[in-house]
Amino acid sequence: ATRKVPLCPLSIGICKIPNDKTNGDLETFISNNAYTLIGIGDALPANVSKCFKFSNGTEGSSIAVVQIQGGAGQKSKVLGNVENIPLDADNFEITMELTTAGKLTVAVNGGPTCKL
Repeated sequence: ATRKVPLCPLSIGICKIPNDKTNGDLETFISNNAYTLIGIGDALPANVSKCFKFSNGTEGSSIAVVQIQGGAGQKSKVLGNVENIPLDADNFEITMELTTAGKLTVAVNGGPTCKL
């Protein structure tokens, strides 16, 4: 028997954003540089974990959870910032879950979840 499942209408991911980016060029920067964790058309609920490595740490930038333009996402935008990553850390793990009701939760390095 075939089961119908709801599909994700937009893309959500993370992006390392330099602190000098302003609102005007932020949307384009996210669209061009974000890494998609949950994509358009993915079955819901979705639960994804991914390790990221940065060769020069995160100093001078922030790590943001972002909506990426496309599908129901009319524009790329920051949904929230990932905090408590040491400036000299060169890697971390993000776990992201999106429910069928559209509730997004994020955890860093297996820590407590945060609802966005």
